[in-house]
Amino acid sequence: MNDQDYLRGIREGSPEVIRQFYSKYFGSILQYITQNNGTPDDAKDVFQDAIMVIFQKAKTPDFQLQYSIHTYLYTICRNTWLKKIRNKSDRWGTLPEDLVLKDENAFEEEILWRDKERLYREKFKELGEACQKVLTLFLKGISMTDIAETMGFSSVGYAKKRKYKCKNQLMKLIQSDQRYVNLVGNEQG
Repeated sequence: MNDQDYLRGIREGSPEVIRQFYSKYFGSILQYITQNNGTPDDAKDVFQDAIMVIFQKAKTPDFQLQYSIHTYLYTICRNTWLKKIRNKSDRWGTLPEDLVLKDENAFEEEILWRDKERLYREKFKELGEACQKVLTLFLKGISMTDIAETMGFSSVGYAKKRKYKCKNQLMKLIQSDQRYVNLVGNEQG
């Protein structure tokens, strides 16, 4: 399922889609909540609250995701959790400093960056072994002369050609993935 399928299913209240959504994304929310002074029950409550927010937002005619659905969910859950902790801290003292994020946009950009990196790494693994090695050496700052020698290529020119072809192959793999379309759309939206 892609982001739009999840959004449509949540908007329509599809039990199957919500079950799949829960199965796919609850783990990251559970991890975040439990690492930030919460319990698994807190995580369930926050996750259910977030689904209700997504449901309500998705019903508005002009609603469009600006990030991946995971980023959107994570942001809602994080904000919900921080609000609950702030309410508790008003009663019990101060909010732990490591939970305070000064710039909300920085958090969303971090999640977006992680989504991009995850996609890149997955597609990189789909390349052949030789392409992976050429690109890895290049990214480590190894000279094209040394890459040609290490890879046993006949010339530096051929090493450059292989790097170019491998890079293009990686870009095609990335750009053909629906997640890339969502990520690029989120940057522009």
